[in-house]
Amino acid sequence: VLKTRRSLAKSGARRIAFAGFPLSNAREQSGYIGITQSPNLWIGAAAPQGLHQIDPSKLPSDLRARPSTSLAYEFLDQPFLLNLGVEPSPPQIRGESRTFFQIDPDQARSETTIELTPVRGELFELELGVAPGLQVVSVGPADVVQSYHVTDQASGVGPEQSSQQARRLDIRLTPQARLRNKVTLKLTALEQIPALGSIKLGLFAFDRTTPGNS
Repeated sequence: VLKTRRSLAKSGARRIAFAGFPLSNAREQSGYIGITQSPNLWIGAAAPQGLHQIDPSKLPSDLRARPSTSLAYEFLDQPFLLNLGVEPSPPQIRGESRTFFQIDPDQARSETTIELTPVRGELFELELGVAPGLQVVSVGPADVVQSYHVTDQASGVGPEQSSQQARRLDIRLTPQARLRNKVTLKLTALEQIPALGSIKLGLFAFDRTTPGNS
């Protein structure tokens, strides 16, 4: 068993060149290559040399058992050359939301329903903006939401600006929810109402989604 690691540039064109591990004085050097990828990535091969692309189902059982295998190759000799390009491919999601407010003398309770429809790719995690002063009570349902976390500071914002910026609600979906054509979230929040003056009621805001109706 041979384990190797190759670093990738954080920005710009990212390429991987793989030539196998040639064995000295070996009469036959055949084998298979399976390529798996993380969510929200696109991986493509450019003019492979000495390789024959096959369907991933034709891989040996140990490689075939690995999840998310997107590309597969067979080689009959070494060395060969496999050039791969790696690019980010974030999912595109269309969202619609409905919010109901219950106003009491000292607080406002909001119940928000958000429907998400994947347009491209799979949705693993979702970011929503949380208005200042909004206290998140619950995020569900349980068969859709695996975990959630509220950050006190928006991404890319300094501490001196955080009080004026919307916080972020990070939601991780369950494996079952990721396979659905439409995902429905239920969010409940509270917001304190001052004794005097007016108040701006806060909402959950879509972050990097294709807006639909709200």
